[in-house]
Amino acid sequence: MLLAFAGLPLLAGCPPPADQSAKQQRVFIIKKRLFFDTIYYQCFTPELLKEAIYYLEIKSPEIVFSQMILETGNFTSDIFYYGRNLTGMKRARVRPTTAIGTYKRHAKYSHWFNSVKDYRLFQDWYEQNGHSLDEYFVFLQDIKYATDKRYINKLKSIS
Repeated sequence: MLLAFAGLPLLAGCPPPADQSAKQQRVFIIKKRLFFDTIYYQCFTPELLKEAIYYLEIKSPEIVFSQMILETGNFTSDIFYYGRNLTGMKRARVRPTTAIGTYKRHAKYSHWFNSVKDYRLFQDWYEQNGHSLDEYFVFLQDIKYATDKRYINKLKSIS
């Protein structure tokens, strides 16, 4: 079962639909800017993470949030705590990254929000290189995101 983003529209990584009024579009843009301007002054919470995923327009947000729960041991791992890494990503070598170094062979970030921004860069890079992100579980399997053969089943079981 996929997680609902309480209080946020489920937009599958998209900005407000074009058929929304100009006022609704402006409100979205203003809220997004305010979020970006204040996020670095806030401590991590799962609710802020959901907002970050939403405003960064991450594709398949519910699945990505489940990945972050799984990769961090429900936000308790030392790679998350000391490396501020929500996804277990290694430091990128062939694409743009927001990482500032490494911690235990994983990318290290100056703030947890930069880990989410890096995941967006990861998605963009794969899309630009011909991968479809429409079927996200298939995408994760195709690129061999995780070495655990049960990774996709584990993601699907997170509620």
